[in-house]
Amino acid sequence: MEAANKRGADAAKTVFVEVEHHWRSSRAGGKALYGAFYQALLA
Repeated sequence: MEAANKRGADAAKTVFVEVEHHWRSSRAGGKALYGAFYQALLA
């Protein structure tokens, strides 16, 4: 895998893990979960 592709895949996994953790700990949905996703993207 090319380095740029690996960095992109790693970043996507990080965002997924952070949002999944937020969802599992808060059971948030809808706009609240989208907010967590957005914040993870900005990090």
